[in-house]
Amino acid sequence: MTTPGCQNADMDQQPAVSAARAGCHGRPPHGAPGIMRETNMRNIVLLTAATLLVATTAARADSWGKPCTTAPESQWLPLDALQAKLEAQGYKVHKGKVKKACGEFYAIDKAGAKVEVFVDPTNGSIVGKL
Repeated sequence: MTTPGCQNADMDQQPAVSAARAGCHGRPPHGAPGIMRETNMRNIVLLTAATLLVATTAARADSWGKPCTTAPESQWLPLDALQAKLEAQGYKVHKGKVKKACGEFYAIDKAGAKVEVFVDPTNGSIVGKL
């Protein structure tokens, strides 16, 4: 007994497969409904994961998103002084800047994890971490 499209296939020697999904050598035929559903579901899952990744990255790119102080810039500490305060707390700072009235530093914490630390530019106190 042979399956249409399969040459010299012996159905008695093929593993048991549902009749709707049976194809050559016990594999489902190309484009079988079950396979298409699995592929569509996989695509949906991958698309959802990619969307979440992009949304998370966009949120991180906007940083803390709110000012850390309302004090005028004339009262802010220099970037070097803010970095020194973080390093005194055990952070290894790689890069820093002041953005939206908030000091933003890319650093390694005491545990060795990469972190983004946000500090109040008037006194160097940590107001948030990502």
